[in-house]
Formats: sequence, structure tokens, C-alpha cells
Amino acid sequence: MFGVPFLLNNVPMHYWKDFLEKAGMATNPDEIPTKFSDFSNFWKEAQDRLWEKDPDTKGKVYGIGWPSLGAIGTAPGDGLQRIAHIMLWHGWKLEYNSKGIINIDRQFQRNCMRSQK
Repeated sequence: MFGVPFLLNNVPMHYWKDFLEKAGMATNPDEIPTKFSDFSNFWKEAQDRLWEKDPDTKGKVYGIGWPSLGAIGTAPGDGLQRIAHIMLWHGWKLEYNSKGIINIDRQFQRNCMRSQK
């Protein structure tokens, strides 16, 4: 058996430059990290700084968000992939059990799937 890729999907990212400026973060796209962990950490830091400088934004403006858990445009999206990104953002560790199935049967893992504020 073999697989052949037939579709490329991406997640567009938009950001509000004025919120980054308010948070004291880099605003030039070339200065925003592209490695996923660094990228996620950049937006988490931007969120925390913004909330500290402007408490009215807390719980209303978040550092990162995904535009859709389903389809974007005409191609179907990968909702599970987007959910996994959100879970990783909240500290979920990708672990497999002895049968090779993703382990979510732990309280910590389940907490990462809940809404975090």
C-alpha cells in the first residue's frame, strides 16, 4: 500500500498590527517566528503582554485563533489537525499507548481539550 498526496491545505493567518504595537511586540512579518513552537510562543507572549497593558482586552482578544475547524474555501479542512494545534497550545503532549493510539485517557490530556481562559 502507498499514499499519493492529492491536496495541499493551509491555514491563513491574519494579525492586528496595532495590537502587537500596543503589546510592544515585533510587527514586521519577517520578525514573526515561523517554527510552530516559536510562532505559538510569540502569540502567547503577545496575548499576555496585551492583557497586562490593556486589561479590558482580557478574555476578548486572544493571541492566536484558527478561522475554521472545517472547510476553508472550496477544499475541506482538517478539523482534527486544528483541534490538535489548539490542544498543543494548551500543553497537551502527543502520546501514544501500546497499541499506537493517541492517548487522551488522562485528566491532564482531557483538560487541554476544554476551553481555556
